[in-house]
Amino acid sequence: PTTAIPTDSALRASVYIPDTEGPVITSYTLNLQDDILELTFNEPVLVSTLNFTRISLSSTANGTAEVVLSGGQLLPPGNEDGVLIVVIQLTDEDISQLKLDPSDIFTTFDPTELFLSAEADTIQDFAGNGNLQLLGIQASTIVTDQTQAVATGFSLDMNRGILNITFSDVVDASTFQPYAITIQSTKQSASGLTYVLTDSTVIDVDSQAVTILISQQDRIGISEVVGLATERNNTYLTMRADAFDDYASRDVIAITDGNALLADEYVADTEGIVLTTASFDLNRGTLSLTFSDIVNVSTFNLRDVVLQNAERVPTQMFTLTGGNVTRSVDALTITIALSTSNLNQLKAISTLATFENNTYVSIAQDTILDLADNGLDAAIRQIDVFIPDDTPPEIVSFSFDLNVGLLNLTF
Repeated sequence: PTTAIPTDSALRASVYIPDTEGPVITSYTLNLQDDILELTFNEPVLVSTLNFTRISLSSTANGTAEVVLSGGQLLPPGNEDGVLIVVIQLTDEDISQLKLDPSDIFTTFDPTELFLSAEADTIQDFAGNGNLQLLGIQASTIVTDQTQAVATGFSLDMNRGILNITFSDVVDASTFQPYAITIQSTKQSASGLTYVLTDSTVIDVDSQAVTILISQQDRIGISEVVGLATERNNTYLTMRADAFDDYASRDVIAITDGNALLADEYVADTEGIVLTTASFDLNRGTLSLTFSDIVNVSTFNLRDVVLQNAERVPTQMFTLTGGNVTRSVDALTITIALSTSNLNQLKAISTLATFENNTYVSIAQDTILDLADNGLDAAIRQIDVFIPDDTPPEIVSFSFDLNVGLLNLTF
């Protein structure tokens, strides 16, 4: 039998060999359903020393980093010092890179084609030993994501013309189909109070959040439906399944009429309009005014427009009283075709509107409104583009009275 060694007579080790070998990653699992990376080590590790950014994934075993972790969150039970398996919740940024890698290296997610590398000192054991550099270990298991992405919320900023949609998973922004998204005023669409996007485009993707720039045509279309998207409570969104694909080329889950999402946030268009450019074509008799926002041409008051020969203390002023007003396709510019009488009166003034330096346009406050009823800021602006009258006059008719010897010429 073995002789007991009492605690007060403990033996000292004749030879002590300290732990000088760092921990080794023996296997790993990538779970794309839950966005989790599990690392298994050959000995207990200090998870508090883990440096996420020293871990990378690639399609080759040579350690060439194609996706380097940007961070992560440690999850139980692998979030306490002394564990053998470290559980990492991957960041949205890293999941987006994995699922939407432009070279498609990860689309198959074959364990034999996915390799993990770790730089030296990525993590330490209880003796303070860091791991040695690890180049390219194959995944033991990859759990693919079998769940379709679904829109979970959205916001609409009518000031900036921005639509943000948040999804439950990563979507491929390049597959965006604008006509698959409808803005409507209620959860169940009301007659006429809907608008289907036409040519809006994705401008930014931040993992599961997609930012869409609403096109000029779509901004006009939304704004011209009275009672639609003027406040949060009349801003709903529906989505066809083909609006986006996820990373596996699957359609997103449709948001159907009757189940429309109410906007989480809504920013109304409250900014006034500013006159940005003006041009005058004396040949054609047209004055074109371009504004900073979409305008409602039906609110335009022609008699609030004055042409003058100086910005300050003008000596000649001419108020428009007649003409035909049209709006450009992008709704930013209106063109006034001066009436014949206005044009002839203007041409008869020798010190006004004969060249750029004596052609200014003055517009009163609220001369025109935008589609959200925001008014124009009063302005005086020198004409940016001036086309002089270089067309010689033509005789359009004449009459000759032999009784009195009178010849009348009309130009």
